[in-house]
Amino acid sequence: MKKVLIISYNFPPKSGISSRRWVKLAKELTRSGVECHVITRDGGKEKGVNWSKDMVELDPTKIHRLKNSYPRFLEKPPTSFQMRIVKYIGIKFLKSIFFKIDSAQFFYKKLIPQAKKNIKTGVNNIIVSGPPHSLLFHASVLKNEHPNINLILDYRDAWNDETTYEYKTSLKSFSSKMKSIQMEYLALVQADKVLFVSDDMRKRTANLYKNLANKFEVFHNFFDREDYDDSIPKPYKKPTNEVVYIGTLGSGRRIALEFLAEAIDKLNENKENLNLKFHFFTNETSSLFHASAYYKVIKKHFIFHPIVSTKKVFKTLSNFSYCLSINEPNYSHAFGTKIFDYMALKKQIFHISNGGELYDILEKKNHLVAKYDIEKIQAVLIKINSLQSTDFDVNFDQFDLKNQKEKLINMLQ
Repeated sequence: MKKVLIISYNFPPKSGISSRRWVKLAKELTRSGVECHVITRDGGKEKGVNWSKDMVELDPTKIHRLKNSYPRFLEKPPTSFQMRIVKYIGIKFLKSIFFKIDSAQFFYKKLIPQAKKNIKTGVNNIIVSGPPHSLLFHASVLKNEHPNINLILDYRDAWNDETTYEYKTSLKSFSSKMKSIQMEYLALVQADKVLFVSDDMRKRTANLYKNLANKFEVFHNFFDREDYDDSIPKPYKKPTNEVVYIGTLGSGRRIALEFLAEAIDKLNENKENLNLKFHFFTNETSSLFHASAYYKVIKKHFIFHPIVSTKKVFKTLSNFSYCLSINEPNYSHAFGTKIFDYMALKKQIFHISNGGELYDILEKKNHLVAKYDIEKIQAVLIKINSLQSTDFDVNFDQFDLKNQKEKLINMLQ
């Protein structure tokens, strides 16, 4: 029997992308006869989606929740202006004195002893997920002391390529930045395989570590058909001129909304008279754009709704013909998780990005794509507004969880 230890900072009932990614893979690995052990930090349930339902088939005695020394309240959203100030001061103090790399910097004190216990039970595969990326370095110490272990690093987001580890932006001292780079290199040297969620991310890191690039593999995120109430629907055949977006709208993604609003405004100036409606199911509101030159357009064409739970995603998306996907202008290599809901439900996708792997995949399948260019966005908006039917490909089986599970099993020893 293959035995694997999964190390993930977040795991249900904690929410987060790594929590979803690894509880679902653990579920499928368990079904395939792989014995799964998990090391994560302790802590209670958080608001939002936490994927606890995917833990039903896992052995709770093999899930080890360890105490981390980083204060948990600093990772929670502030509930008031006063708490926001306390959090800001607390984080600055801890990063300047103690946690100079990241919040898991000292997790090794609990993690390594527990991992050694798992190794003694016959575990010979370790998969460790970042961020926080110092976990990858902790696992490399285990590999150094146990050379026969098969060590798989799940980067997801590239380490020192991220703003969290950028000198002066987050890492204030040059010595901290150098330490972070050294930790990354040692982790990569010890690893047997390094996984990235897109080919763009793999290439970016391969340009830095050319001598180690043979270890790098793409391991995309995925959709889980069990997340949906009924069977996957057929492609929507009666398009409307309403578009849906589900997810967060960080400052980078909000730029896309400004582009959309400007494109709509210019088309209406040219007497196109667009009747488009964009529905955003998110935690943000139109007040974010109060100072925008296109605020009137946003108020007329953009409708903001509260974020929906996973159980309601299918029902929500089924009301719309087009699903909007956004990559930030300088983050074209991203491969967001919400896109997989669109794929699983066989929706037509409207993707805004300055190129990238996801852009290329969608373009080849005849979905609607546009770069951060007003004329290109206008061309897509005209298509949607005129209800022009397109023959788009909805076969995304390569991103099915079960297929990704098989790929992962082939990496285990």
